[in-house]
Amino acid sequence: RGSAADALTYYRRAILIDPLDGTAVDRFAFGAVSLRDRRVVREAVELSSQYLRRRSNDDVVRLDRAMAFRLLGDWRYASDDFERAGVRERDATALTFAGYCALALRQRSRAVALWRRALSFDRNFRASRHALRLRVASQ
Repeated sequence: RGSAADALTYYRRAILIDPLDGTAVDRFAFGAVSLRDRRVVREAVELSSQYLRRRSNDDVVRLDRAMAFRLLGDWRYASDDFERAGVRERDATALTFAGYCALALRQRSRAVALWRRALSFDRNFRASRHALRLRVASQ
C-alpha cells in the first residue's frame, strides 16, 4: 500500500513460492510497466515468459507481457502477444495495439488488417477507426 516498489517485492516473493500463480505474475508485470523502470520491465518479461511456457492460455499475463515488450520497443514480440490475446479474447483494444506495433515494424498492410479485425469485434471502437482513417488517408 503506497509503495509500488514494495508491492513488487511481495509479488516477486509470491512468484518464487509459486511460479504458476498467475495473479502474482500479472500484478508484478503490471506494476513493472507502471513504474517504467527498464530493468524491472525486463524482469517482468522474463517472469511472464516463464509462466506462459506452462500456462500459454493466460491472456491477462500475455497482455501484460505485450505492454512490457512495447515499453522496451520490442515491437515484434509485442505485436504477436497483442494479436494472439486480441483474437482469442475478441479484444479490439489489444488488436489496435498490435496494429500500431506492426506499423512500427513498417508492416502497414498487417497493421490495417489488425485494425479492421478489431472493428469486426467492436465496430464502434474509436481508436481502430482513427488509426484506419489516418493510414488510409496517408496512402
